[in-house]
Amino acid sequence: MVIENIYRHLAMGKDAKEAARIGSYEVGGAITASTLTTVAVFLPVVFITGIIGELFKEFAVTISFSLIASLLVSLTVVPMLASRLLKSPKRNIEKERQSSYILQRLERGVRWCLHHRVLVLIISTLLLVGGGFGLTTVGMQFLPKTDEGFFTIRVKLGNGTALSETEKVLVAIEKELKKEPDVETYVSLIGTTQEGSFRGARNANEAEMYVKLKPINKRTRSIFQFSDDIKESIEKVAVSTNATARLSFNMQSTAGSNPNTLTFSVLDTNKERLEESVNKIYGSLNKLEEVNEITTDLMEQLEEVQITVNRREALKQGLMPAAIAMIVNNVTRGSIATQMVDDDLEIYRVIVEYDKDVSESVESLKGLLIKNPAGNYIELGDVTNIKRGYGPVRIERINQQDAVQFTLKYKDTTNLGFISRTVDQEIKNLKLAEETEIIFSGDRELLDSALNQLILAFVLAITFVYLVMAAQFESLKFPLVIMFTVPLMVIGVALALTITKTPISLTVIIGVIVLAGIVVNNAIVIIDYINQKKDQGIESVEAIILSVKERFRPILMTAITTILGLIPLALGIGGGTEINQPMGITVIGGLVSSTFLTLFVIPVVYSIFDRGSRKINGNNG
Repeated sequence: MVIENIYRHLAMGKDAKEAARIGSYEVGGAITASTLTTVAVFLPVVFITGIIGELFKEFAVTISFSLIASLLVSLTVVPMLASRLLKSPKRNIEKERQSSYILQRLERGVRWCLHHRVLVLIISTLLLVGGGFGLTTVGMQFLPKTDEGFFTIRVKLGNGTALSETEKVLVAIEKELKKEPDVETYVSLIGTTQEGSFRGARNANEAEMYVKLKPINKRTRSIFQFSDDIKESIEKVAVSTNATARLSFNMQSTAGSNPNTLTFSVLDTNKERLEESVNKIYGSLNKLEEVNEITTDLMEQLEEVQITVNRREALKQGLMPAAIAMIVNNVTRGSIATQMVDDDLEIYRVIVEYDKDVSESVESLKGLLIKNPAGNYIELGDVTNIKRGYGPVRIERINQQDAVQFTLKYKDTTNLGFISRTVDQEIKNLKLAEETEIIFSGDRELLDSALNQLILAFVLAITFVYLVMAAQFESLKFPLVIMFTVPLMVIGVALALTITKTPISLTVIIGVIVLAGIVVNNAIVIIDYINQKKDQGIESVEAIILSVKERFRPILMTAITTILGLIPLALGIGGGTEINQPMGITVIGGLVSSTFLTLFVIPVVYSIFDRGSRKINGNNG
């Protein structure tokens, strides 16, 4: 902007030194205010905690120091180099430029807007409302999904299934994957999973397959589309090989969470009512077209020996249920008899336990003799009911209530915002008991928490921007006029996100916060120049029109260079750009709309606040 203004004065016939001095002086205050407003929006981001702070703190610091350095260079080095290297043209190029077709059309457009202010404001408001509505149609997500290029398929067959049967299912799945041109390699782990192998767990009915796709530039589908496309055929092959086969597709994102996954827990103080609510919710959500897979804690069960104390019989024998539980625990798990310490001060525990033939046999447990307070021995089966059954892998409790966790995996055609609204509505339609509570976790919990912080950051950013401009202009009126550019960016942001089908995410909101500091720059330049022209004695309306014409080129240059720099990011060129791609799309959309509308809307708003131009041609617009 500095070099453009210096060149403009050179084109008017001034010598290089005078052009550098006057050119840098004219825009010095404006670019200082512009730089400080952009830096100001990053201040709240620096103090955000959690994953958002981790992702964007370095980004904010880097941009801030880069802007401050560029401000110093533009006010010192650029004028010095311009005064020595640039030469005045032989004719008045600036006069020719001001009479060009584009600037003449721009002048007519600005004059028309100034004479139809009410209509301009109505059109702007309608566009803003339309943009706001457009934002409601794109949905939301925590962070953009990242294509890591691999996923895992967990296979589980019925309990007691032989290892050979599990292997047959894996072989069938491998044959199906061989038909897919996007698959580069796959590795199968039979009899355990990667997680289970670390614990030394072995289950003949479990297996896991690691599938790696070709590089993203050598395939036509994202990993999410690929997973959705093959899921039905893979499941069909697995079930045809073994009817008990159940598959689960798992992917990881950069944030460490599972993409396309919604998790929530159902809480209740009454266990029977909780199970009833869980069954209703499962039945309702499993019918949704957008749902790929839904599981609960209750679906993961292990075979176990279940011992239920008969309280009445136990009390007759003088035994408390807790005493019986302790005896059974010692029998099945053993008890620490003593500890030994060797010469190296290593401690060894001595555990005494029953033989596995006793602790794992229902009949042996029933015949186990226990001593009552009277000194008589009775069989464990006389005071308990012992049987083999199935129980949950884990028992979850939240806020001292029984809880069951749901894990819902949805298709790539929807997003977290849409599926959350659908799930909320389905649960509401079930009219569950008031005592039943739903608590969301995972990405939805992180999104809800992050939104509160980012909304606060946006409000603080707007406040800081206004304070910086108020200090620069030494006025409360002109900064208020400039702030009208902020709503204008919503129009472009909404249009860009809608066209590219990009959901609102944390990076989009960060982009909006950054835009709050960028879009005001054009208005600062125009209004600062209007005030300079008015100080030179030019009438208000002419000062407005002249300022828009003379500031049109630097505004356009600044916007175009910024947009061109963001295009590779917005196109997602290069690996790992998925997270920041929505930010690029957001900033480009906001810049396009705010740059164009600033040239016409800001002069209208300024004319309303300015006494000299409040009444144009004897009317109010």
